[in-house]
Amino acid sequence: MLLLALPGTAFIYQGQELGLDEVELPMDALRDPAASSTAGVVQGRDGCRVPMPWEGSPPAYGFSAGRPWLPMPTTWTSATVEAQRADPTSTLCLFRRALGQRPTGEARVWRSAPTGALAFDRGDLTCVVNVDADPFELPPGDVIVVSDPDVGRRLPPAAAAWMRRSS
Repeated sequence: MLLLALPGTAFIYQGQELGLDEVELPMDALRDPAASSTAGVVQGRDGCRVPMPWEGSPPAYGFSAGRPWLPMPTTWTSATVEAQRADPTSTLCLFRRALGQRPTGEARVWRSAPTGALAFDRGDLTCVVNVDADPFELPPGDVIVVSDPDVGRRLPPAAAAWMRRSS
């Protein structure tokens, strides 16, 4: 949410919007030249080039009618686009909300925040990120996007919130 709150182009890499981690692949599945030239010491880019899980179940999760060029984890059934669309607390739904409410404008006003956190205004939003501070009270405003559905008016560590400032 911090990246999306900042001005400029935001890049979302394949699988990030689903919360997918890089996949550890067996040596015989690796295709990147870095893997073959280092005898698998360096996996290369293959772990982040596994196809997107769209729907259904392994082996291809709707990506293909056949077998994908890289194996997809058998644990991704709940991480598919189909499954996450149905869950309002999913990473996909969070990305969609954040992209739909992304602040605009260049003007930024930095607000005071505890050590380990930051807060700034951009457009009509206040964006607050708690990296590792103790939970603290959010500034005034209506919360419109929050990274953790359990956040009330106190922002715990590893969480972010965007508020529309009160007039």
